Amino acid sequence: MRHFPLTSDAFEHSLGVRAIVNDEKLIEVTEHYRDEIDQKREQLASAIHEYACVPSELHDIQAEAVEFLLTHCEHLLDGKNRLTNETMDTRLPPLLSIALHVQEDLVILRNDPENDFPIIAGVVCFPSGWSLPDKLGRGILGVHEPVPDFNSILGAPTQNLMARLKIERPVWRMNWGIRPTRQLDQSPRHEEFLTQQQALVTSGNAGDRCFLRVERQTLSRLSKTGNILFTIHTHQTRLCDLANPQKHRLLRTLQTCPSETLSYKGLATIAEPVIAFLQAY
Repeated sequence: MRHFPLTSDAFEHSLGVRAIVNDEKLIEVTEHYRDEIDQKREQLASAIHEYACVPSELHDIQAEAVEFLLTHCEHLLDGKNRLTNETMDTRLPPLLSIALHVQEDLVILRNDPENDFPIIAGVVCFPSGWSLPDKLGRGILGVHEPVPDFNSILGAPTQNLMARLKIERPVWRMNWGIRPTRQLDQSPRHEEFLTQQQALVTSGNAGDRCFLRVERQTLSRLSKTGNILFTIHTHQTRLCDLANPQKHRLLRTLQTCPSETLSYKGLATIAEPVIAFLQAY
């Protein structure tokens, strides 16, 4: 797969942050570009308040983020999309105008370490089990409170990362999970559907039905306000399509993953059949 997140043969709590260097991209364009852009537009057209928080009083803050993003979007030149021959709609809130042209979900965090860098705006169409409106106004520790052991083990390193992030030195990391569907929008509004899909997973079909879902996340400090732009690009690969060494590493990770983490990642009911599938390799 494009990004494989596991670097050892055992589960570990790790930020895994690295600098974006050389020919690495902050904003990616993949073979799924048109499909994912169409999905985003459909979601925003039908239920914009479920996926976008772009308050008008933060117009200038959004505009700064868009100005930065445009320097990293090779397919957007002077606001024109070379892939679709469309022009960004400047009548829209700035963050929404560019969100319609990139596969990434976009979040802005205020440069406010005393309040733990709260989320103040964003467009998030492809979340893994959370929703942007629920997280709005929360700081880093509050956002990650449901994640087992995050605040006790990774809370301080995350706060240090945010405080020390340098202008023009963006970083990236990966987060992962296994999901019983390729549906990109896995916000709480689809919880019933996801539960139904989990119930269909068996050791015989787990390879075809389940997907390794990897979020490539980037963090960039903006030069004028010091605010932080957080981007999330979700990549998915069917388990049966992973290389055998990747299957083995995923197997060992699942076998050593704490039960509370399996539950948080939505794996409690499908871990056993997934492990059984992977053991065949």
